[in-house]
Amino acid sequence: MFAAAGMKVTHIEPCAKELNYDAWADRQGVTPNTRACLNALMELAPPAVRDWMSPQAWGTAEATYNCHQVLLRGEKRGDL
Repeated sequence: MFAAAGMKVTHIEPCAKELNYDAWADRQGVTPNTRACLNALMELAPPAVRDWMSPQAWGTAEATYNCHQVLLRGEKRGDL
């Protein structure tokens, strides 16, 4: 996307923040059926996924997970 817009990436900053699962699901408008599917997926997730997402207190109202994000900075190539 950056290249198509004539830009180049000049900085990449990964970050992770811990989110409360129920609060996140509520904000997203997740239906009860989808929530049950997401819960099952986390329960059955391979170790690498669980290590990446770091779920805590799963299955409780205090359930949390790590949400990974990336901040990109870009500059327009050539003259501005």
